[in-house]
Amino acid sequence: MAISLQEQMTATFDSESLVQRLREDKKTIAEQVQEQGFNFGVKSASSLSYQEFHRIANLNVAGINIDSDAFAELWDFLDHHHYQNPNRLESGELSHLLPDDEQNKLTFVKSWMAGVLSVWHEIKNKVDSEDEE
Repeated sequence: MAISLQEQMTATFDSESLVQRLREDKKTIAEQVQEQGFNFGVKSASSLSYQEFHRIANLNVAGINIDSDAFAELWDFLDHHHYQNPNRLESGELSHLLPDDEQNKLTFVKSWMAGVLSVWHEIKNKVDSEDEE
């Protein structure tokens, strides 16, 4: 009695273990994307202008959707504004964290904004107080 290849694979294949492992991988990647986005936001804040800080703060208040023009524009800004940076999004050190997955890109952009805004909230009063002097 011959056992088919399908039967052999079914007998040795544990789909639940594979699903669990892939879910854990996905969660790990999402956490890395979020951490790298935040850190990149903090790091890149030093090169942003006053106007750019305000624009990012306004986008944060308004919200940013994955299918919005604001998201696409901000993604392009992030990738091209730091064109000499080794952290280039599409082809640099961070590119391995951003598989062709729009959710990861959205997570990265939102956490980048959070990093930028953490710096902005820390310095905003100092910047504004100089104007009043």
